[in-house]
Amino acid sequence: MLSKAQQNFTSKNTSNGINDVVNDAVNDSVNDAVNDAVNDAVNDAVNDAVNDAVNDVVNDAVNDAVNDAVNDAVNDTVNDAVNDAVSINL
Repeated sequence: MLSKAQQNFTSKNTSNGINDVVNDAVNDSVNDAVNDAVNDAVNDAVNDAVNDAVNDVVNDAVNDAVNDAVNDAVNDTVNDAVNDAVSINL
């Protein structure tokens, strides 16, 4: 049979062991939740920044191409009209 001192020692160690297991489980859960939240926030910020940058590049390229095409068409039309007018007057 265990002495009172041995019983108290065993009980205290068992209690400490349970507390350690519970604390570890809580800490792991909290750490996982915090890490997930931070990772989600960072991923969202990076994705937004990349998407904005890509959209800006694509929009600039499309706008430049459209403007060039329109300018070329207008210039060709004006040049043709001027050339026709000059030819008629000659």
